Amino acid sequence: MKSMWSWVATGLLSMGAGVLIPGSVAAQATREPVEVDWVLSANPFLLLAEWFNVDLERRVGDGAALDFQASYITLDGGDEEYMSVNATYRFYPQGAALTGFYFGPKAGIYRVEDLTQDAVVFGAGFELGYNWLLGVDRNFAIGLGLGASRLFGGDLDDDSAFLPTVRLVNVGWAF
Repeated sequence: MKSMWSWVATGLLSMGAGVLIPGSVAAQATREPVEVDWVLSANPFLLLAEWFNVDLERRVGDGAALDFQASYITLDGGDEEYMSVNATYRFYPQGAALTGFYFGPKAGIYRVEDLTQDAVVFGAGFELGYNWLLGVDRNFAIGLGLGASRLFGGDLDDDSAFLPTVRLVNVGWAF
């Protein structure tokens, strides 16, 4: 029964993305490029839980950016740790890097540790999301995103693992 609900949830998310994303992309067809080159952001809610994620994004062209991400999360009272470092190439189809809809490939290193094992593996996947630059000088940044990575190597014994990623309400500064 659990797998049926997974299929239902996946179908609903896909339909929602199919309805919302094309309209968002079309509405941004003539977005003005921003005058900043960097965005540094983090999730303030995770910081309250003593977890962290940090994104440093660098514009590399009118419609492209490189994003470097690091995250650290503990579970079960600190008995389990999850860490990752990723790089993502973000393509902004509206031609204004750092603001608006983006998608692109990502790759990184993941480390998972619990009381019985410690694994370091490579991951590759994709990410999509939306960034806003707000304020008079467009320096205040807010970002949302999601993606997934397939993990390979390490102690996975020729198997692979699927890891969804969520970037909820990152807040930061553009400079």
